[in-house]
Amino acid sequence: MRRWICCVWVILAFRAEAESDLRLELGGGYGVGSNSGVYDVNHGSLDLQSVTGGSGPVLTAGLWLDHVMTPRLSVGVDFLRLMNKATATLDLPKGISILTDPTTGRAKLSATADMAFLDVAYRPVFTDPAVAFYVGGGIGGGTGKAGASFEIFNPATGGFSQQAAVNSPIGGAHGLMGVDFYLTKSMFISLSPQVLYITGHPVGVHQSYLDMIFTSSIGIYLD
Repeated sequence: MRRWICCVWVILAFRAEAESDLRLELGGGYGVGSNSGVYDVNHGSLDLQSVTGGSGPVLTAGLWLDHVMTPRLSVGVDFLRLMNKATATLDLPKGISILTDPTTGRAKLSATADMAFLDVAYRPVFTDPAVAFYVGGGIGGGTGKAGASFEIFNPATGGFSQQAAVNSPIGGAHGLMGVDFYLTKSMFISLSPQVLYITGHPVGVHQSYLDMIFTSSIGIYLD
């Protein structure tokens, strides 16, 4: 009889420890990255590879379920809006095509993306209940828009300006880590750096973006 009581106690203790908790996070931050893309222009296309220095704000929202199967595993859905801008200097060498003078110019790029990710995170248990750490990643998809405005000048042909934009479904992956600081048992502040890669290549759109993001958010437990 005592053995059965001990077994029941162990099962109940494990279920209590592994009980799922639902939490909601809302926040934002800033991202810095590089864009690689092909834009249609008059009589051809402009291929801009690894245009660094793009930056802009990021908005995030996440819904997480903690203690999934084990006390240390969390599964979540993460929503992200990216809004980056960059400026590229164009300097084409002499002799390109039929031109004998250097071609110079400037391109202003903008990239926006609305995405949803399915994430998995590992959350080790610390002795300090006021702090939690996690590391994980996920994959997702959404819609993206890349736009560019060009100002190009050549002494032989003069100057011209043009705008181009690409709208497309996109896919992506990100890796993330972070620290949660608990203000109360049901409210916390989270700080999280992450690496984001998004691309339209699977659907034939030659656009991709690599972004380094840092976000902060406030979260609450819903149950």
